[in-house]
Amino acid sequence: MAALPAGSYLVLSHGTSDIAPAETQRVVDVYNQRGIPFQTRGRAELAALVPAGLEIIEPGITLLHRWRPDSDPDLYSDADVSAYGLIARKG
Repeated sequence: MAALPAGSYLVLSHGTSDIAPAETQRVVDVYNQRGIPFQTRGRAELAALVPAGLEIIEPGITLLHRWRPDSDPDLYSDADVSAYGLIARKG
């Protein structure tokens, strides 16, 4: 991120086992058994991936289907999505 100018954005999304741990672990196991490394992370772990000098903007670390305020939260359940997203801005 050092090479990017101020005002640049970083977008991250990541699967999580915070919502449905047993179901998510089954997915992780299938990927790993097939030689595809897969790992889930919680909110704090995802926040730790944001480099220093970047600020997570609103609405923060949020389940992907709930990120936009005009989205229909009933379209998918939290367990259906089981992934967080964030946008961070370089100051």
